[in-house]
Amino acid sequence: MVVKRKGLILLLVKKGGVDRYKADQADLAWRVARAEFATARAALTRTEKRLEEAMLGPERVRAKESEVAAATAQLARAEAQLAEVQSVLDENPEHRLSPGLPADAVIRWKEDAPWERPRW
Repeated sequence: MVVKRKGLILLLVKKGGVDRYKADQADLAWRVARAEFATARAALTRTEKRLEEAMLGPERVRAKESEVAAATAQLARAEAQLAEVQSVLDENPEHRLSPGLPADAVIRWKEDAPWERPRW
């Protein structure tokens, strides 16, 4: 395209249809316009990318909000479990076995085996 345009300008200059000075001005204006067009296209591309990032912003906020909500729910469950354990400990300060309380035990099925402290 550039070669054809330049050849056309030279042909018009040779035939006297266009002054050489005006042809050079037109060629320079064409080059400047092409450079400005490329700059504008690059600016448009950067702006479109920024717009896409800005549109992702609210989605990221919603994702963080859901993470915070999940962590808050997990914390509430942990606090409830802690309160339950504390209530069991408060009911049995001497840690005696009683019905309904969870307990660890060791069962010996050989009577002649010596007793050993359990290893957990």
